[in-house]
Amino acid sequence: MAHVVSTPTLPFRSGSGSFEVHQIPAAQDNLIWLLVCTRTGAAAVVDGPDAAGVLQYVEEHGIKLTHVLNTHTHGDHIGVNRELAQRGLLSGLEVIGPAKVRDQVPGITQPVDDGDTIEVGACRARVMRTEGHIEGHICFVFD
Repeated sequence: MAHVVSTPTLPFRSGSGSFEVHQIPAAQDNLIWLLVCTRTGAAAVVDGPDAAGVLQYVEEHGIKLTHVLNTHTHGDHIGVNRELAQRGLLSGLEVIGPAKVRDQVPGITQPVDDGDTIEVGACRARVMRTEGHIEGHICFVFD
């Protein structure tokens, strides 16, 4: 069956222009978000069910993956971590995810919680805990 998103949005810049946002179709009904710092080239994949599409996309576009940002622990969000680990690629990345459920985020290197800040290259985000969908759920607020 075809992916429900037949044409992903072309990459676009954030309001400040500090990063590009890329969409990568995954599974049948997911989009994996890829943020690329326009100053440093650092790139973060945000959640995702698997890594195959991400790895193909970054190779085709000359992007170097440096970070994984996990918002919560559902399988379609941490599957990318599991597959990167299986391929021996997770250990070289900065993996940022919810401190409250850190033991459920494969490869986590920086557990974060409400009020913390993170950096992807020269891009800085504030972390907000936004439980309700699932325990420990967080959001990353850039720009």
